[in-house]
Amino acid sequence: VLFIIGFMLSGSRAGLALGMLGCVLMLPALIMGDQSKGVRHWLFDTLAVGLFFSLQIGIYFISQQFGADALADVRLQIFPIAGQAAEQFAPLGSGPGSFWFVFPQYDSDFLTGHVIVNHVHNDYLELWLEAGWLFLAAALVMLPAYLWQTGKVWFFSGAMKTESVLLARAASIGLLLLLLHSAFDYPLRTTALSALAGMLAAWLAAVETEAVAVED
Repeated sequence: VLFIIGFMLSGSRAGLALGMLGCVLMLPALIMGDQSKGVRHWLFDTLAVGLFFSLQIGIYFISQQFGADALADVRLQIFPIAGQAAEQFAPLGSGPGSFWFVFPQYDSDFLTGHVIVNHVHNDYLELWLEAGWLFLAAALVMLPAYLWQTGKVWFFSGAMKTESVLLARAASIGLLLLLLHSAFDYPLRTTALSALAGMLAAWLAAVETEAVAVED
């Protein structure tokens, strides 16, 4: 309940969309979790579904109060300029943290003459500009590792502890939401969300297995 109220009050349309996506994805995680709890398990799932749909009308009316995002058009203009800069600095990149210095050199003063552009609002594009092939190499390692471990805790969790599996599935969803958000903002550049991502990654990676009894 606190989670849902939080992204309702944040005033962020991305928060609403990704928050609701998180709620939807958690339902199969619960349903697939522990079938041995029988009626109590399904009652909890039913309650979760009812809570989710009962809040739809309230969330809809709150979202109608949001005006147009003043940054939306500016962000769309930032992307191609940053892409042009990334092409010029490929394959090694311009260097970590250099975007704020590099961007004005490729802007025609239309943007930087009115606003301060400190980030691309697309972390993947900004990392490609600053780190080049190093970012690509890191992504080619980390993304398959995330997908592999996520597949294990969702579909091959028979020997794992139920509580640990549910926590790992929730962590995989949380990381997915951060990855999606990074496509049109820079959430992982804030200390709080960066620390949260590290904690979620640890929960996803360190899944406990059930103890197996050994007969003499």
